[in-house]
Amino acid sequence: MIVNSQFCFSKRKKLNSSRAVLQIRIMINTRVMNEYYLNAPRTEQDYLDTRVADQISWFDKSSSKNKKWYISLKVTEIILSLFIPFMVGYIDTEKDGLIDLTMVIGALGVMIAVIAGILTLVKFQENWVEYRSVSESLQHEKFTFLARTGVYKVVENPFPLFVDRIEGIISNSNLKWVDTVSQKEPEGSTEEAD
Repeated sequence: MIVNSQFCFSKRKKLNSSRAVLQIRIMINTRVMNEYYLNAPRTEQDYLDTRVADQISWFDKSSSKNKKWYISLKVTEIILSLFIPFMVGYIDTEKDGLIDLTMVIGALGVMIAVIAGILTLVKFQENWVEYRSVSESLQHEKFTFLARTGVYKVVENPFPLFVDRIEGIISNSNLKWVDTVSQKEPEGSTEEAD
């Protein structure tokens, strides 16, 4: 019975800390959004220079960062996995050497598994592709608006349509991120303990 009560206490403590983190994030986001609306762009050029340029820059930098991490970890994983068959050929069955190659090979296998786990958990490749796609979509929409082509050539006042389409692209990206994050959490992590 003591173990059960300790488990419930631990689960409640974890739940309360998760709620506290969520409340802090909501407070920070509210403050950031309030500052944004106080300094909200008033003209087309303000909107292009602040919101659109900032979002394009953020998605571009995030894409590049995720690409670098993905390629670095993947190349490391490949190199480590190439060492295993090479080193297997040098295993001494009498074990007279100073270094036990079976231990080294085992450590390489563990490192490869850790790298594969990180790649699966953080999803660097998926983030790289998604962020690049959003950045390119925002740039395409910006240039289409500036040239007044496509959907913007038939509209009398294209700016509200432009804002709606830009915010739609950003919103869709945010929704995909929320779906990805919610899939990472184990089931039942938000339930209250009895």
